[in-house]
Amino acid sequence: MGRLARAFDFSTQRRSIENPTSPFYQAVMDLFNGGGTSASGQAINQTSATRLGAAYRCVQVLSRGVASLPLVVMQREKPRGRKRVDDHPLSDLLHLQPNPRQTSYGMRQMMQANIMFHGNGYGVIRRDGGGRVRELWPVPASAVEVVPQKSGKTIYKIESAEGNREPWDSSEVLHVPGLSFDGIKGLSVLAAAREAVGSGLALQEYGNTLFKRGGRIPGIITTPYNDVSKERRSNVRAGWEEAVGGQSNWHTPAVFPKGWDYKDIGIKPDEAQWIESKKFNVVDVCRFFGVNPQKVYDFDNATFTNIEHTNLAHILDDLQPWIELWEQELSRKLLTAEERAAGFYIHFILQGILRGDTASRAAYYASGRQWGTLSANDVRELEDMSGIGEQGDMYLVPFNMQPADQVGDDGSSAPTPGAGGNPGQSPFGGAPRAALPPAPPAARAAAATAEQRTAKLRLRRKIRKAQLPVIEDRAAMIVKREIGAIEKDLKQHLGGDSRARRSFPAMRRAIDTFYATHDTWAAGKMQPVMVAYAGLIDGAIAQELGSDESEGMPPELEKFAVDYTRRFGIREASEGRLQLLALLDAFEAEGEEAAAEAIQIRLDEWGQKRAGKIALNESVQFMGGAAKTLYLVAGLTVYRWVANPGACDFCQTLDGKVAGVDKNFVNAGQDVQGGPDSDGPMKPSDNIGHPPLHGACECDIVAD
Repeated sequence: MGRLARAFDFSTQRRSIENPTSPFYQAVMDLFNGGGTSASGQAINQTSATRLGAAYRCVQVLSRGVASLPLVVMQREKPRGRKRVDDHPLSDLLHLQPNPRQTSYGMRQMMQANIMFHGNGYGVIRRDGGGRVRELWPVPASAVEVVPQKSGKTIYKIESAEGNREPWDSSEVLHVPGLSFDGIKGLSVLAAAREAVGSGLALQEYGNTLFKRGGRIPGIITTPYNDVSKERRSNVRAGWEEAVGGQSNWHTPAVFPKGWDYKDIGIKPDEAQWIESKKFNVVDVCRFFGVNPQKVYDFDNATFTNIEHTNLAHILDDLQPWIELWEQELSRKLLTAEERAAGFYIHFILQGILRGDTASRAAYYASGRQWGTLSANDVRELEDMSGIGEQGDMYLVPFNMQPADQVGDDGSSAPTPGAGGNPGQSPFGGAPRAALPPAPPAARAAAATAEQRTAKLRLRRKIRKAQLPVIEDRAAMIVKREIGAIEKDLKQHLGGDSRARRSFPAMRRAIDTFYATHDTWAAGKMQPVMVAYAGLIDGAIAQELGSDESEGMPPELEKFAVDYTRRFGIREASEGRLQLLALLDAFEAEGEEAAAEAIQIRLDEWGQKRAGKIALNESVQFMGGAAKTLYLVAGLTVYRWVANPGACDFCQTLDGKVAGVDKNFVNAGQDVQGGPDSDGPMKPSDNIGHPPLHGACECDIVAD
């Protein structure tokens, strides 16, 4: 079979690169891969180096680190953002199984270990007749010879199981080199670290020998006699070795003839600084391999305050350079030019291990969003998430950072904060937030116009518009989980080929079981989003009232946000459960198939519309409740309803209506009159203390 045929043969007679053998003269190859003898007399090669704990751990840390990270195909989106492409033909090869014999973890660990010892990691690419990548096989560095050509190309001669060296084109070989001075091959780390590794092995051997001898250092036996025969000297030496030699006899006292004595002539371990030398050797070996000493369990300089940042430094300084090499080599060899032009690239996902410092990341994103340096899409891009459309590109600017002549669209100055109730005392107890002195009565009267009320709300409405897609994205995650679980239960209890296993009671039990915990899960997913939303509302209200934003979020608002999301989870779970149980009741008489079809139609509707409805309702309701909470903190207890431009006739009826803290704008069951075209009055089923009045309502309240 010719070389070309063997290269694309996927029968049992594979090209024999799957079992590459090490060369017969391994000692000779060791010389070319950093072997040889160090100045300390130690033979240094791959096998001996792994006996040194520091060297073994360095290789293990970096090879495991590269192997354990998720390796995926990504695609850049236009105009911005990126997404994971799990259905790409390379996805399974990279993430799970590159060849029939290995996992992706095993292949990457082997290649990276070869890089760490020999300076180069190699793998061959097997393609089918159409040029598509089908398998990836790692090759020991000792089995590869790199032959640069005058044309600028590179040929790789790889030794097969039969001992033949077959030439491979560079497009068929993955080559991840270490530090290189010629741009062709990486420098062997064993060659560079020969003396450091040799010293470590020598120290290790010295310690082993010392303890094997019972901790005794070399010495001499002295005698006052000058005419001791050679035979007697031999007998005394043999008696000494028999009496105290070895590990089992080190504690046995020796008995000398009169006048004989024993004197040490070696250097004691403490005088030779043996322990200190071993500690230094660990750090020295780590320098050559590029690993932080703490990652090889040297915690001499570690503290509880710096260890987290040391782990972060390990990722950025130790792992990241190798990851860049891997990503570039994989992308240029495995993806076609057309795929790269279309935005495809191969990527190690680092976010999972970088999220150890979650608080710092959250603070950075929150600060960037607050001061207008980051948009929602910017944050999502940093997290390797898809964009959320044009609305995610909005940058929020603090209201008080705008030029004074642009605060109001009509050229007016910022509205004067209102006051209601007793501004000297907060209903929550304690001192209220510091506010500007109240304006004169004439100014207050002039400010009490619809235009000024709208001006107060301008920033809040911008915030709500920007947060709407963020809330919708989280709601979509919650609804997706809900749909997936119910579809699985639907298939198990109302579908399938066996009618005997179909059961309405079993389906009801499955629904109850799922929703028994779904409320807590949904609340947990939504809570971070709503707490961040509360922080933005807090800043807007603080500017509206002229109070100090640097005081941070009031604990009353934080408690409101947590309680609100808990109630949200209960509402969301209850609504879904009741809808599904109502469908089961309605279609039970028509049979399992009819009920299953009706539920599936409802689930499809949820997938298309429910997340958007949830986001619109929750964004308005949360803002109304948060605003009311902050007004109460500031001691303001009278509020005015402000209809959104283009509001329905029912909301227009409430526009300008005033209610106190202990009153509702509309009581449950109370008529709200609409316009002449309405079918009749609206009767809310719940008390309305703040917007929304109904679904899709976008009204607000302001302090009066």
